[in-house]
Amino acid sequence: MTFRLRGHPFLWTVVALCMHGPCLAQHLPFARLVVPDGDTADNLGNSVAMLDGIVCAGACFDRIPPRTSTDGSVRVFRNLGGRWSYVQRLINPAPLDFDMFGWALAARNDVLVVSSLADSWGQRGTVHVFRDTGVDFEPTTTLQGSMEVPNDYFGFAITMTVEHLVVSAPTSGVGGSSGRVYVYAENADTWLEEAILAPPSYLDCELFGLVLAADERTIVIRAQMRPSRQPVVVVFEKRGTAWHFSGTISHSLGSMRFGDSLAVDRGSVIIGDPSAPGSSGTAGRVFVYTRSQDDWVLSDITIAQPDATLASAFGVGLRVRDNRLYVVEQLRDGGRIHSYERNAEGWDWLRRDEVPPSDVRGALSGSVDGIGDTVVAGAPAAGPGDLGGRGAVWATGLAYDCNADQIEDAVQLLDGSLVDTDQNGTPDVCELPCSVVAEPAAVDFVAGADLVLTVLAARPDSTYEWHRLDGPIPDAPGRVHGQGTPTLRIDDAVLSDQGQYICYAYNSWCGSVSSVPIDLFCWPVVDVPEVHSPITDSSPYTVHATVESDTPVSCRWLRNGEPIVDGPLFSGSDTPTLTIFPLELPRPIEALPSGLYVLEATNACGTRFSSWVPVYFRCLADIDYSGQIDGDDVILFFSAWDASIGSADVNQDRAVDGDDVIHFFERWDTGC
Repeated sequence: MTFRLRGHPFLWTVVALCMHGPCLAQHLPFARLVVPDGDTADNLGNSVAMLDGIVCAGACFDRIPPRTSTDGSVRVFRNLGGRWSYVQRLINPAPLDFDMFGWALAARNDVLVVSSLADSWGQRGTVHVFRDTGVDFEPTTTLQGSMEVPNDYFGFAITMTVEHLVVSAPTSGVGGSSGRVYVYAENADTWLEEAILAPPSYLDCELFGLVLAADERTIVIRAQMRPSRQPVVVVFEKRGTAWHFSGTISHSLGSMRFGDSLAVDRGSVIIGDPSAPGSSGTAGRVFVYTRSQDDWVLSDITIAQPDATLASAFGVGLRVRDNRLYVVEQLRDGGRIHSYERNAEGWDWLRRDEVPPSDVRGALSGSVDGIGDTVVAGAPAAGPGDLGGRGAVWATGLAYDCNADQIEDAVQLLDGSLVDTDQNGTPDVCELPCSVVAEPAAVDFVAGADLVLTVLAARPDSTYEWHRLDGPIPDAPGRVHGQGTPTLRIDDAVLSDQGQYICYAYNSWCGSVSSVPIDLFCWPVVDVPEVHSPITDSSPYTVHATVESDTPVSCRWLRNGEPIVDGPLFSGSDTPTLTIFPLELPRPIEALPSGLYVLEATNACGTRFSSWVPVYFRCLADIDYSGQIDGDDVILFFSAWDASIGSADVNQDRAVDGDDVIHFFERWDTGC
C-alpha cells in the first residue's frame, strides 16, 4: 500500500498480496512519489501518464547537469515487489537549450510519447516516442510537424488511442496563428502521418489545439474565437479512412475556461469548465455532449460532484480510460481526484482521493491518469522556485484482504509472522487493519464552545494524525489537545477554527483516512423561490430571497456570475429583494436582462449562495421563441392572428384585433 508517514520513507508494501487470486481492495489516500535529485524548480508533475505498473511524470523545467538551462526530463517509477520505486530519469536524446522536454505525455501499452515544446526558442517542437523494454525506456523515433512552421509549439497537447497518435501545433498554420492538429498511424516502430486537421475556413479561430482528446472515431480540439477569445470545441469524426469536420460545441453558460479539459467516450464528448457556476455557488462543471442528427447537444447525463467546495475548480482535468472517468477538482492547496465508473446510462461516482494538505503547498494541475483503482496526479508548483516550483506527483495505493492462498506470500513479502493481534482468527497481515469504523458527523458549533472530534480505527495499535484540509490546525498550546490520539479537542473555539478536518490512522501495514466538515453555527441561510419564466409583462419584476443570519449580513446579487449594480435595469442589488425593469424602454431582444441569478450573503462567519435561479424575459414580438426577431415571427404572427390564437394578443388586452397588428410591428421594428 502507499501511505505517507511523517518522518518515515514512502512505503508501498502489500500491493503484491493478490498475485495468486482475486481479493477485496480498500482504497487508501494519496502518497507522494519523490525523486532523490529533484530540481528546486523542476515543475515535476506538469504532465503524467500511466502504463501497467509504471508511473511517468514530466518535469519540463528540470536542469540536467552539467547543463544549466531548463531542458526538462521525465521521471519513471515502477512497481517493484509491491513498492513504487524511482528507476529512471528520461531525457531528450538530443537536448537543446530550453526545450522543455516532458511538457506533455501520452502512453499506450508499452509506448510512451513525450513532447519537447520549444526545442530551443524560435525552433519547432518535437515529439519523441519511447518503448518500454521491461527495464527502461528506449527511444524509437522522433516526429516534427510536416508544415515546418517555426515556433509551431508542436506537441503542446498529445493523446493516444489504440491505433493513433494525435499531436497539436496550436500556433502552426496560415499566418502562424490558427493552429493545426496532426494524426499519425503506427506502422511497426514508425508513425505515418494520416491527416492534418484544420478548422473550417468559416470558423475564425486561433490556438486550435490547446487541448486534445480522442478515441478511434472522434477527435475533439479546443480553440478560441477571434476577436472575442471565446472558447470553442471543434469535433472531427472518422468516416471510412478519412477524418471529417463534424461540428462545434460551445455553451452559453460556460466560462472562458470552457474546454480546459476534454475527453471522448463511445461517441460522447466530455468537457470540463472549472470556472462555470456549479451548485450552490461552487465553481466548476463537467458537461457531456452527444450527437443528435447534425448537431452536438448537451445530454442529460450528469457528472456529479459530491461534497462540493466553494473554493474548488471542478473539471480542471479529465481522463477516460477503459470504463473509468477521472475528474480533477483543484483546491487552493492540493485537490481531489473523483473516480467514476461507466454504467448503462452514464457515470456512477465511486470515490474521491485527496492530497494531504500538510504535504503540498500548490494546487493539483489538470494532469491526471489512471488504470482502474490506481490514480496518479501532478502538482507541478508544490514548492518554491524561480520558474514554478519543485513539483509533486501523487499516486494511490491498495491494501488487500487476503484469502488462504495468499497468506504465505504476504508473510514472505513483509517478513512477518501469522500474528493475530486482535484474536479474531485472521492474521494481521491479511486484514484491513486501519479502516476507520467510526467517524464524526458534520458538526455545527458556536464560537466559545469546545470542539470535540473522535474517530475509531479497526486496529487498537493505530497511530493518529489530525490535519485540516484548508489550513493548519492552530498551534495553540493549552487550547488544542489530542493531536496523536483518536480524539481532537479544541477549547474555546473561534471563527477561524471552522473548516474541513481529516484524521489519518496508520500502522506498519497500512493507512486510512476519515473526513468531517466543521461549520460555524452562524453561517447565513439563503433561499430564493422558483421564478416563473418566461416573463412577458413589461412591468417591473421582483425576485425576493429570504436570508437568515444570527449576525449582521450583507447581500449582493449576481447575474451570470457577474455582480449587479443598481441602474436603469436593476434596483435593490444589495438587498434580499431585487427589482428588474425589463422593458422600461424599447430595447433589442439581446438587451433583455435574462440570465441566471444568485444571491450572495456574507456575515462574520463567511459567505453562502442561494441556488441559481433562471429568469427569462420574452419579447412579445418573438412569436416563435427563437430568441431572434425576424421574418419568421411575422409569418407566425399573422397565422395566429387569422386564427385568433392567444399568442397574437401582443398588447395583452385579451382580444385579438387590429391593435395587436400595430403593437406587434412597433415591437418588431425596435427589435423587441
